[in-house]
Amino acid sequence: MKTDDLINMLARQDVAVDRQRLMLRWLAALGVGFLMSLFVFVYVFEINPDLRMLLENVWFWVRFSFLASVMLLGGWFFSKLNKPGAVSRVPFWLVGVPFALIGIVGAVMLLNAAPEDRRAMLLGISWNVCSRCSLFRFSSLRCG
Repeated sequence: MKTDDLINMLARQDVAVDRQRLMLRWLAALGVGFLMSLFVFVYVFEINPDLRMLLENVWFWVRFSFLASVMLLGGWFFSKLNKPGAVSRVPFWLVGVPFALIGIVGAVMLLNAAPEDRRAMLLGISWNVCSRCSLFRFSSLRCG
């Protein structure tokens, strides 16, 4: 079958979509995914005993807001991209907004930091050990 024949066949058939059933399936998948990730979070990774302290930290919420905005923008874009003709109306520059904002926050923090703290801010405090360990991960050599 040629592409044009497929397009014509699909265009002739007006298939009604049960939106309520589709929404219920989507919500069921979302609920199962949530329960599975909660199980992994609680039983595999274990809950961080410092979680209450982390929730009171403003930088936790900055990182959470960044991830939530990227997730919501991604969902919005995918909902627009799955509709024919809607691609031209999607402002793709919005993707860069959360990344630009988090980049500005990081740059301001780095510029306001003491010069001796900047290396640790860029590389992390365990960069030397982690780099060495990743090199020897599959060998018999020990790191640390």
